[in-house]
Amino acid sequence: MAKKGSSLGKETLNLIKGFTLENMEKYGEATTKSILGKIIASNKDLTTKIPDLSKEIDKTIKEFSKLSKEEFKKLHKEYTAHLKPAPKKKRRKGLPELKKVPRKYGLRFAPSPSGPLHIGHIIPLLLNSEYARKYNGKFILRIEDTNPANIDPDAYKNIQDDAVWLTNNNISETIIQSERVGDYHRHAEQLIAKGHAYVCTCTPAEFKLFMIKKEPCPCRELTAGENKEKWRSMFSEMEEGSTALRIKTDLRHNNPALRDW
Repeated sequence: MAKKGSSLGKETLNLIKGFTLENMEKYGEATTKSILGKIIASNKDLTTKIPDLSKEIDKTIKEFSKLSKEEFKKLHKEYTAHLKPAPKKKRRKGLPELKKVPRKYGLRFAPSPSGPLHIGHIIPLLLNSEYARKYNGKFILRIEDTNPANIDPDAYKNIQDDAVWLTNNNISETIIQSERVGDYHRHAEQLIAKGHAYVCTCTPAEFKLFMIKKEPCPCRELTAGENKEKWRSMFSEMEEGSTALRIKTDLRHNNPALRDW
């Protein structure tokens, strides 16, 4: 029977004793928080009785801390024998399946050549490489070096060598971004001509206010011809950082970062 005045059943009281004795033997002490967690894990219905459980656990820990070695050994044998071992978590082998994989499957890893790869690079590098291997796709190393202020000349070779070694030679193609600047310019000019892009001279603070309000900035209304002239002047007259080419998107998009990026 349960102890007089306790709202907890005999089974629960025995669990408290068992888990307390088990922790004291294993760790040299027991804490209310750790015992409470084990009790709740064994019976979710007891979450409604946490105050009573905590009180009983506190009391049990104090009582058992005063036991002699012989008393502890006797009670340990009595109350821990019925405890069930915690179920072992099933460990997943390999990568989780992707829901949709296109027929032509490819992934990229795009570091900046500012120095050697570090642990923050290696995790996405290996994940992307292994997914590409799993689905027989291409894995592309794309070195993003269009910021001249952030380049270490030795990093190009170091990154490529490390990526080949880490992925066990799973690099399908290496692309140097700066070598494609001409392609980017041609695509930009096509977008400007079709009215899908514009040259913006707003300051970052000004543009941010327009985006917060979901309103177009004045530059958005320029004609394709006007944008073409401003685009050309970006390479000769305008100071670096004073102008940006923006892609026209949905100004009411839920994500502000995707509004006219």
